[in-house]
Amino acid sequence: MGRCNHPLTKTAHEPTKQQPADERRLKEYMASTASVFKTTTHNKLPFALQYTKGLFQSPKGNIERMVERVLDSEYYSIRHFISESPWSARAGFDKVAADTSTLFESCERVALLVDESAHPKKGNSSVGVARQYCGTTGKIDLA
Repeated sequence: MGRCNHPLTKTAHEPTKQQPADERRLKEYMASTASVFKTTTHNKLPFALQYTKGLFQSPKGNIERMVERVLDSEYYSIRHFISESPWSARAGFDKVAADTSTLFESCERVALLVDESAHPKKGNSSVGVARQYCGTTGKIDLA
């Protein structure tokens, strides 16, 4: 396999012609995951879309802040979707993993780097808390 030419693999010095994500593209992708959020009697895809939009739009990942940012969303509906709805998180992870694998199948090497130090922590009980560089505050802090 040769060099990966996928637009998502471009560096900051190689601008891509792909437009930033918009709601239409998010809805199209979420529609492809519809089977994950459907049961014989309910379709939870609209709540999955609201929750996903909330994750992108809210500076904090809690439901209260998401509902403030996402039009036509309701706290109790989103909370029920996350905590009580019978959809399978495992099926959702598997769908995203399969889509990601397909997206990068022409690439020789692919890596996912997760930097958890970007979120400031508080207290002594949180796992992994230590004084280290925190990307959110831009300084050495509990992270």
